Amino acid sequence: MMQFQMYLTDLTKRSCPSQQSCRNFQIFECMLESG
Repeated sequence: MMQFQMYLTDLTKRSCPSQQSCRNFQIFECMLESG
């Protein structure tokens, strides 16, 4: 599970510049990144 979370975090940092780009599971990480 930890590896999966790390993968999502890395994926988010590279492909989610803003909440507008969030899709499905990415939205949680994006919200954290965007504050």
